[in-house]
Amino acid sequence: MKKARISEIDAARGSAMFFVFISHFGYVYFGLNDRQLLWSLFAGIGMVASPTFMIISGCMLGYLYRLQYRDFRRIKIKLIDRGLFLITIGHVLIMMAHVSLAGGIRNAIPWVYITDAIGISIILGPLLIARVSRRIRIHLSLMLFAVNWLLVLFWSPGNTFLHLIKETFVGDFEANLKIYRYLFPILPWFALYFASSSLGEKIGEMDLRGDRLKIRRLFLQIGIMGITASLLLSMPLILKRLSVMNSADVDTILHVFSNPFQKLPPSLPYYLLYGGIGMIITYLLFHLNMWKFTKRIVDVASIIGRTSLFVFIIQYCVYYTLLYSLKLKYSNYWPVIFAFSMIPMILLAKFWDRNGYNRFITVGLVPHKDT
Repeated sequence: MKKARISEIDAARGSAMFFVFISHFGYVYFGLNDRQLLWSLFAGIGMVASPTFMIISGCMLGYLYRLQYRDFRRIKIKLIDRGLFLITIGHVLIMMAHVSLAGGIRNAIPWVYITDAIGISIILGPLLIARVSRRIRIHLSLMLFAVNWLLVLFWSPGNTFLHLIKETFVGDFEANLKIYRYLFPILPWFALYFASSSLGEKIGEMDLRGDRLKIRRLFLQIGIMGITASLLLSMPLILKRLSVMNSADVDTILHVFSNPFQKLPPSLPYYLLYGGIGMIITYLLFHLNMWKFTKRIVDVASIIGRTSLFVFIIQYCVYYTLLYSLKLKYSNYWPVIFAFSMIPMILLAKFWDRNGYNRFITVGLVPHKDT
């Protein structure tokens, strides 16, 4: 049985892209102008983007699996095709957009982007989802995440090849990186994606019953639980910072298990806090879509969500190539500059969506009419 897409979930993916805009604008504009406070603020706010985008992507896998179970072979091929595009053509396009900022193509090569982690995830996820129950998916994802951090902390590779394997799949602290300049390691992000497919499957069941109100409440509940759990896990670190606990021996453990700002590689409190914020934003989008004067916001966000892979590539060109090359001086009118920077991306997203150009995000496994 096929049903229409849930526009609010598309809009949630679009809202995650808005946080990408915030992060990358702040990195280039405030970074070039040495405005550390604003740079840090935008970086902190922008952290909502990655967990939210990955959770929503995982939700869509579970949602499609539940609603189009009998036709899932076609969906699986389509997702694998898109994943292959992301780790090949998409990776090259994003890398080229980084050349100016990185200082040359050689410096732009050693980057692993979140699109690479997403690409691998939407190849593996559809292959595994039918073989692993909803509950086992969550347990397996938690185990992968725990093993990943054990490897980060205790695996010290003895040669360059093993360093490459560790950094690509497991990750390491930025100060310890030897191969990459920046990366999103595959395993912890796949764990979040695969666990989120269980949420998507539950949403699919609710949607089949017509329980949109319960779907909305589910996002709110998960958001509140995530933020609360993150704050509880962060308490030891807060106490340490307040000198209530003061021991150098526990610094690393607290940093790994209690720091909600530990993104690369990602900590559990980071996933819970920023993913929880993303879930509450999704809940709010359901409300905005109910009122005529705010529905337009959801409509635009939905378009960006449906064209998110295209927009993700374009925003790198806007911020990391064009804005970086312009080297604009700091102005108190920077909100205007930021607003104008989003206009071409919104217009291009509408053009791309109106003409169905998502069919070109392919390596050829799926006929054009099915993409």
